[in-house]
Amino acid sequence: MGDSRPFVPIRRPVCIFISVVILILTITTVSMRFSHPPTSSASSPYTSQSDSSTNVVVVPVPLLTAQDLLANPSLAAKYGVKGLLIVTAQQGGPLSLNAKPGQLVEIPLALTFKSFSADVPSVRITFAPVAGQLMQGDIDVSSMESYSASEITVGAEPVIVVLTVHLPINLDQGSFPVVPTGLNLSPSTGTGIFYDTQLHVSVSS
Repeated sequence: MGDSRPFVPIRRPVCIFISVVILILTITTVSMRFSHPPTSSASSPYTSQSDSSTNVVVVPVPLLTAQDLLANPSLAAKYGVKGLLIVTAQQGGPLSLNAKPGQLVEIPLALTFKSFSADVPSVRITFAPVAGQLMQGDIDVSSMESYSASEITVGAEPVIVVLTVHLPINLDQGSFPVVPTGLNLSPSTGTGIFYDTQLHVSVSS
């Protein structure tokens, strides 16, 4: 049987640079199609498309990153973004973690909610990893993950949650990136997740 004692992460240089910025905005279709009239293509970098059958003008939303919104909160108001859950490694990053098959790798995470709207000062998080949500080659990372809490509320002050990665005893030697999965937000409309963390696990016997 493998050693089930918690493994303390060791800060080391990252072998593979991972920059995971996932901005999952579950904004409704109505809010994604702006209520104000679109500008002409001559004065806007975005092209409007008109559906002649319904007489509806669809205005494409520009590709925005979390950094764009944090640097310029007015963009959040413009495009209906209520807030971002920011996920970082408490120890700082990037982190390269060494472990053995069968071990438990514990990673404390700091969760902070950046609100862009007074009516959404905080967000409720339910932790429910789903198998197959995050695959790294043949490795199902999401099926290995669990959290120290099932539900929490996060506002402007950081809340610490421990992510545990359960390494199977038969896991082959190798390395893979880890992204905290299974974070469900409430309210979901207009909120998103910014994974500002770089985690990498190297497995050796």
